[in-house]
Amino acid sequence: MRKLTRREIVLLAVVGLVLLIFLIEPIIRQGFPGDELTTKREKLRTAQNLVQLAQVTQQIDREIQAQVGLEGQIISNSLFEEIANRVDLESLNRANRAAALAALHPALENKADSLLAYKTHYGEFESLDKLKEIRGPIFEGEQAQAVISRRISNLANRAGLRPNYQLNIRPMPGTKSENLPPQTKKHLVYYLYLGEIAGELQGLESQQNALEEKEEQQQIENEEAAMEAMFDAWWGQDDAKDENQEDVVEIKSEEQSSEEDRGEESDSKVESVTTEDKSSSSKPLQRETNRQFASLPEVIPLTLRIKLLEFIQSHLKQQLAGAAESRSGFLAAQIATETDETKGGFLGIGAKKQTTAIKFKPNSVLLSQFEKLINRYDTDYAEDTKRGLDYDQQLRALTQYVDQILEREEKLHSWLATVPSTHQPETYIVDMRFSNRIERVVRLIYAIESSSKWLQVRDLQITIADKKEATISANLSMIARVL
Repeated sequence: MRKLTRREIVLLAVVGLVLLIFLIEPIIRQGFPGDELTTKREKLRTAQNLVQLAQVTQQIDREIQAQVGLEGQIISNSLFEEIANRVDLESLNRANRAAALAALHPALENKADSLLAYKTHYGEFESLDKLKEIRGPIFEGEQAQAVISRRISNLANRAGLRPNYQLNIRPMPGTKSENLPPQTKKHLVYYLYLGEIAGELQGLESQQNALEEKEEQQQIENEEAAMEAMFDAWWGQDDAKDENQEDVVEIKSEEQSSEEDRGEESDSKVESVTTEDKSSSSKPLQRETNRQFASLPEVIPLTLRIKLLEFIQSHLKQQLAGAAESRSGFLAAQIATETDETKGGFLGIGAKKQTTAIKFKPNSVLLSQFEKLINRYDTDYAEDTKRGLDYDQQLRALTQYVDQILEREEKLHSWLATVPSTHQPETYIVDMRFSNRIERVVRLIYAIESSSKWLQVRDLQITIADKKEATISANLSMIARVL
């Protein structure tokens, strides 16, 4: 094989360099495939988080809509009359998709989600009148002007006004995008947590009521058995006496071993949740399969869990109302993270890795309330339990619960951070002119301000219409904000 000359080596090097440039240039121009894939994955992860966040917020959507007056009867009386004239009950029950509902009546297509959800929960419609019972967003599938007009008409009827008023509804010109404060996003997470606390409390209270009823029934049965035994003894019925003596022995044995029996059955003072009581009260808890936040650990007795949840609920509501301010949030202000630094030891002997621990702050109001409840529990139920609660075990359970809640809050906040910080509200100006008695005008304004937070009075101009009749002419200007 001939040895390459110097000129040939240089030419081969030049050709190789040119080929390398041709191969690398598209990559440099378009970006590395790995970076592009990473970017796409990040976009996909963000989209998935937003979708999951939307599913989470649906749980409190109905509650917020009800509070601000944006929820109500979605099938108006006029629309119901149109449907009743065109649609029969059998066709309505067969329609299981939005397209099928739209074929029955075009207005039903945008209301399909609410109708199908109603059928899933309650089954088929028993009559067309059931359509009036469906509640949901009042602007769903409706023109905003029609919904606003209908709402004002209802309020006017309630105030006793005659339907001879003039109404003018028009979009507000030049509506600008409004900022969505970070505090509002935090409040959304707190509302979600409060909603789950309310559901958990409902289940625990139902469970406690069932336990108390069972105890009362057991006590009645024991008293009746004791009375029967006494009567049988008095009447000298030997056979019955022998049987009743066994009953009395059983009653006494139950009293003597109350701690063991109650541990197996239903003592809410001693055990947090029993197997039988879990099954009896599982219904209220089954609806929480899509919970976003952890429940209080069952190692904490039932009565203590109820009191702790009520305490947390109260402070969160105060914080949302502005009565108790905390930048980090109520639960975050209760605990602190302690870190033990790494120790090298001597020649590796006695070396310790860095560890972190979550502990309650000494001035924590939640810790103070917890200790009060523990002490009261030990005092009230010491004779029943024959032992106090393991304070360290209870404290670890509560600390773990708070840590899990804060971790979930942080996750939800990170999702909300990707939501745009501005939104475009749909705002309308509503002008209403009418003449009526003064007290009815006052009733109308009160009804507007108290029942629909999305509808607010902006201006009121009045002139005397008739002194003898005590009537006034009013020009009422309102703002309707469709959120």
